[in-house]
Amino acid sequence: MSSYSEYRSEELPSNWKRVSSDWGHSLHTICPRIASFPPRLVHYFVSGFSRPGDRVLDLYSGKGTTVLEACLLGRKGIGNDIAPDAYLLTLAKSNPPHKDLFLQYLYNIKNRIRDCSPKELDNELISIYYSKNTLRQVLQIKELISQDEATSIERNDNTMISNVTFLKALMLGIMHGTSSYTISLPMSHASAMSPSYVKKKLIQNPSRFRRPDKDLIQCLFQKFSFAFRDPLPRSFLKGEAYNVDATELRLDAPVNLIITSPPYYNVHTYAWDNWIRLWFLGYDFREVRRKLLETESEDKYSNHISKSLSNMYDLLAEDSRCIIVVGNVRNRKSISQIIIDSIKEKDLGFQLNMIIDDDLRPNKKYQYGAPKNHGVSCERILELHKGEPFTDNRDVKWSY
Repeated sequence: MSSYSEYRSEELPSNWKRVSSDWGHSLHTICPRIASFPPRLVHYFVSGFSRPGDRVLDLYSGKGTTVLEACLLGRKGIGNDIAPDAYLLTLAKSNPPHKDLFLQYLYNIKNRIRDCSPKELDNELISIYYSKNTLRQVLQIKELISQDEATSIERNDNTMISNVTFLKALMLGIMHGTSSYTISLPMSHASAMSPSYVKKKLIQNPSRFRRPDKDLIQCLFQKFSFAFRDPLPRSFLKGEAYNVDATELRLDAPVNLIITSPPYYNVHTYAWDNWIRLWFLGYDFREVRRKLLETESEDKYSNHISKSLSNMYDLLAEDSRCIIVVGNVRNRKSISQIIIDSIKEKDLGFQLNMIIDDDLRPNKKYQYGAPKNHGVSCERILELHKGEPFTDNRDVKWSY
């Protein structure tokens, strides 16, 4: 492998550290998800390494940050994630509904919910997190969504499909957190607390962990207003979303840029972190977990990464780039080294052009419940080349 350059993120011209940490379009805020990279980082690479009309892919799309940012910049954002909740968020952001039409749909839901008879709760652990009245409304919304989903498929109604998808995405965003529009007892926005932990805390400090009696419809309107606060730019280009293993994604045309972040080796438990959201979508987190890459085996992880890199190379057009954001996990062989070793040993075709070290704020990304010497303190950003990509423009404009 030829020589490559190394930088710290702060050394790059027009780098993302120079703008506010909450920079980004309001649609990025639909739903938080653990281990997601910020919109400003994606904006930097999409702006600098692609052109309007290009196809930009994220093989591990998470909450759809890459896809949405690409679409906002007039590129065709393409996202893929095998986790059902991540796929839904990517789908919602790749093709958001018309604001006024969705508002009409939300009023329709408001008018219908009072007469909706919900199905019985199928997981009693859910009742730990919500007041009785709020939980009834959650079950009513689930029933209405199920009805509308069936109708939209039967009629092949793309407008309703988009509205239903976005409503589900908004629901995921309010299922837990500490905001005025979240409906659970106080807990993290990004991940759900375990039932055993909540039960203990309810006994120890019942006032702090009180289940709020929230009006679900009112919370949805609040979340809707916040998500649609910023208008879509005229250059917005609708994207695509897929729900397959990253090693198996096939597309009908090559992509011009890949920006992605594979699962962090033995750090995050994605299915368990999102078990409440998965329940709302009709999934058992244990079934989802079997499909995800959550492993302590270096061999298993390396094998997946090698196959994924090979697929990325095949999906890329000639003379294009692949940007991979990975974390340095303490007490483990670094993911960046696993990627570099895979490229060398498997002769995958990529050339490593640059590595950027991006230090994280303390406790920004960590393994829940693990000792302080575990987790992620620094991310490494690898720029891989296929062929000879065009000279990039680092003078990034921080607007759409």
